[in-house]
Amino acid sequence: MTQNERTLRMKGEFKQLRDDGLNIAEIAEKFGLSPSTVYRHLDEIAESLGVSRESLLLEPDKASFGAIGRTYGKLEPVDLVGFQQHFESALDEMSKMNQAVKEQLDEKDTELQLFEEDWKDAGNYTC
Repeated sequence: MTQNERTLRMKGEFKQLRDDGLNIAEIAEKFGLSPSTVYRHLDEIAESLGVSRESLLLEPDKASFGAIGRTYGKLEPVDLVGFQQHFESALDEMSKMNQAVKEQLDEKDTELQLFEEDWKDAGNYTC
C-alpha cells in the first residue's frame, strides 16, 4: 500500500482511533506514517468532521472509553456582516485614538519649541 493510500485510510479512521484512545504517534504507527504526517493532515480531518483542529488534539478522557466515547465540539458559523461591522467600528475607534495622540504630541512639540525660544531669549545655550 502506498503512503497516499495509508494516509487516506488514516484520515477515514482517525476519529474512531482517537475515540478508542490512541494518540497521534500510535495512529501514525498503525498506518506506517510519521507523526508529523498525521499532524499535517489534521486540518483536513477536522474540516471533514466539522470540528476544530484543536479538538482533535485533546486527550480523550480515559475513563470514558467504551462507555461514552469522545465528543467533538461543532464549529459555529461566523457572522461575517457582524464581524465586518465590529472590525470597522474598532478601526474607527483606533483612528480617533491615533488622532488624539497626534494632537497631544503636536501640543507637546509646540510647548517644547516655546520653551527653547524662552531659553534662548534668556541668554542660555541650547544643547
